[in-house]
Amino acid sequence: MSLEDVVDSYKRGEKSLKKKLLPFIISSSLFSGIFSSFANEAPIIEWEKSFSLPNQTITYPSDIAEIALDKYFIHGFTDNEGNEDCLPLFSSTISQFDQSTEIKERFGSCVNIYSNLIKYDQNKFLFGTTEFYHDEESYYKLFNLRVFDDKGRITLTKTLPQDLFSNKYLMFHIDDDLYAIGGSEDSKGINIIKFDENLNISQGYPKEILEDKSFYLTAVNVIDEKIVLTALRSDPVLYPGSYSTSFIKLDIDFNLEYFQDYGRFAIPKGNIEKIDGGYIFATDINTPWEEDDIAIFTTNLNGELKEGFPLEIDLGTNYLVNFSKNPEGNYTILSSNKGGRYFSPHLTAIDSKGKVLWKKNYTSAYERLISGWDFTSDGGYVLTGRQDSQSAFILKLSPEIFTPTFYDPTGIHGNHFNVNADGYNFSSWQPTPEESQNQFIEFIKTTQKPNIDVIGVTFGPGLEPALWVGINFAKALGLTWNMPVVPINHMEGHIVSVLTETIIESRKPKVHKIEFPAIALLISGGHTELVLIKNWGDYEVIGKTRDDAVGEAFDKVARMLSLPYPGGKEISRLAEIERTSGDDSTPYMLPRPMLHSPDLDFSFSGLKTAVLYTLKEIPEVTEIIKQKIAKEFEDAIIDVIITKTKKAMSQYETKTLIVGGGVSANKTIQKALKKLTKEFEGTKLLIPEQELSTDNALMIAIATYTKITRDKSLLEVHDEKIVAEGNAKL
Repeated sequence: MSLEDVVDSYKRGEKSLKKKLLPFIISSSLFSGIFSSFANEAPIIEWEKSFSLPNQTITYPSDIAEIALDKYFIHGFTDNEGNEDCLPLFSSTISQFDQSTEIKERFGSCVNIYSNLIKYDQNKFLFGTTEFYHDEESYYKLFNLRVFDDKGRITLTKTLPQDLFSNKYLMFHIDDDLYAIGGSEDSKGINIIKFDENLNISQGYPKEILEDKSFYLTAVNVIDEKIVLTALRSDPVLYPGSYSTSFIKLDIDFNLEYFQDYGRFAIPKGNIEKIDGGYIFATDINTPWEEDDIAIFTTNLNGELKEGFPLEIDLGTNYLVNFSKNPEGNYTILSSNKGGRYFSPHLTAIDSKGKVLWKKNYTSAYERLISGWDFTSDGGYVLTGRQDSQSAFILKLSPEIFTPTFYDPTGIHGNHFNVNADGYNFSSWQPTPEESQNQFIEFIKTTQKPNIDVIGVTFGPGLEPALWVGINFAKALGLTWNMPVVPINHMEGHIVSVLTETIIESRKPKVHKIEFPAIALLISGGHTELVLIKNWGDYEVIGKTRDDAVGEAFDKVARMLSLPYPGGKEISRLAEIERTSGDDSTPYMLPRPMLHSPDLDFSFSGLKTAVLYTLKEIPEVTEIIKQKIAKEFEDAIIDVIITKTKKAMSQYETKTLIVGGGVSANKTIQKALKKLTKEFEGTKLLIPEQELSTDNALMIAIATYTKITRDKSLLEVHDEKIVAEGNAKL
């Protein structure tokens, strides 16, 4: 079989097998469990930082809030000049690029309880404290509200009357009005306070409800002009030595509508969220006789539990940190597991029925105790807390943490798959694992063995769980059809994607002849590499990125400019508008990282950072400004790519320049590479057709063909162990 036959076979089989094979390939995330099990994919870490405050033996952030992209306000506990028995509060700010962190304010007493942190005004934050003081004769507490600016400095302090609350109180907004709510001073009932614009208590407040009961409030949310709360109720008669989880619902004027006492001890944490016909929230189960660690409460609009709830879930974690609705429309549980002395953040997505959709975790060589979290403006997550015994950490998770490991229609990974391929609607197709296995059997029964000699499958690099899906499916087909399965490197697929063209038209495909030595420039969302090709299968990586890949840099800068994903296409569109505007002025000069370094390596992280700081200096980022920054950014990328590629071509006397990966579809980059190639007489430039620039099956088939032509022994049926390698090298 020739390479032309491989392409023709692909074209013929594409339509005949699509409706039959594609649905099963999609469901193979279920089927793969029959052959192999694998760990859940870890969250995608954008960056992390360890830090400690100067001259402090304790640094313990307790909460965090985003000021701007990758810049955060934090507050928490620190020691008082080395006195670990006295832990006043501190405030500060921290960003990805800070070399050090300092205390901006120190306040409070040696013992403090703090409320939730909320946004007070533009770039201002507010939280309340309960501060405990004592001397030889008296013991008392103060309630203070403090407002902080975006530099972590206190701009306003307001002391409240001493007889308002018994313990922790919560802050919340109704429209533009600010309120506080907490258990009353005499531990009977709940007090509600409204504040005016100067943080003075408004006339007619405090208001008191449920005066005959004692509560410790855990969460408050305003949903559809109703105030809903979760709390722990203390009652020495009903619950001696313990508490009961409670639900409270008030109207907009704080009149009691519903109160439910669930008669069991579980600590609600995180938000109360709305679902169809009711509410959902999560609780910690921290009693020693419980095997499960989280309980999900789902109620109707009156707070009455729905059938089957509370639902206890064993996530293998020790305590619940937060529960909230995520950007995908499902619900995220942030919990933490302790193995030995090491704490590990876990993210779990569930639906409104408490069904686990996916789980992801992050492990570290440090002991890390999560205490603060926030959603970020780019749709990701930021975590902070204690690290080891003295320092702290901040961990930024990208928006991709909310993307399921697999896209499938079964609901196991979020019910995100909704595709219509030639009229085949997958959105309602939801097989069980047993049905999926039976579907495979039926597929084999009704599918004639194709006229092929070998199955090629990607083993890496990439996300290992996704790689395992393809590997296990390929192994199953190989076993059933008594056919060899050949492992293929994903990057080799991009290299050989230039060997053919015209895969869509009906005419016979053209196959390119390659003269060696060749240089491959591989530019994608996950890779930026220069590869020396001495012959097929003889590859040497001579240059690579030291941080961000070029496509990754495009996407991150696009996010800074509030452009949709994927970012490369949008940046190029704006850049082209600027190029054709007739205005050649460039008010925003960006660096060309490693342009003159003696090696062939790349670095794009600094360029991304330069865009970030440029945007921070611009009061209002207009569409015109976006166009100018997009053009300057794209020009900087091209300058670096062309300079490094030219150096490689000169150094290795290149006969062929191959370009592969998704970014190779960028027309401006293509134009620059064509101009470069003309400087090297007799050198051929090969760029894949747009259909083959991103990940595709044909390039893996072509790579399989070139591999078996070099080694015919691969055509023998054998039991070679193929494993997924997320960081596989060429």
